[in-house]
Amino acid sequence: MNYISKEEFTFFEEKAKEDSNIQTFQIDEEAFLYLNFNETPQPSLRELEKMVKEIQVAEVNEEEEEKETDQQPDILQDREQWDLSGDIIDCFRRYSSELSPEEQEEIIKGIEEGMTDQDVKRYFTLVGAEKMRQYRRVLMVAKIRDEDN
Repeated sequence: MNYISKEEFTFFEEKAKEDSNIQTFQIDEEAFLYLNFNETPQPSLRELEKMVKEIQVAEVNEEEEEKETDQQPDILQDREQWDLSGDIIDCFRRYSSELSPEEQEEIIKGIEEGMTDQDVKRYFTLVGAEKMRQYRRVLMVAKIRDEDN
């Protein structure tokens, strides 16, 4: 993080339009004094998208490993067989007993945030609340970006 003049800021803002690696932030002195530099930063949109891609790759790898070993069906395979017909409330009622409390909370958050049934169903069968949370956050950011455009 560097403090720069207004002219330099304008220059870097123009460069940021060409290069996505350049980021600029404008903050007044008082707000700067209250920044917590020890806080873990929220992941950027690019990082969130990368996480979703990694989740998808990991799921494909898990499926391939399961097919090779051909052992007992695990939670992921069971969830792939779930019937997600009807609205999201029907799906939630149907499978809530098979979801952990944390996974249930992620689905409820998606509903509360106004996500469409289709979007919530996209992460409904993921295994693990953290994967669901990441996917939900990416979908929300994408929704906000679409609304801004």
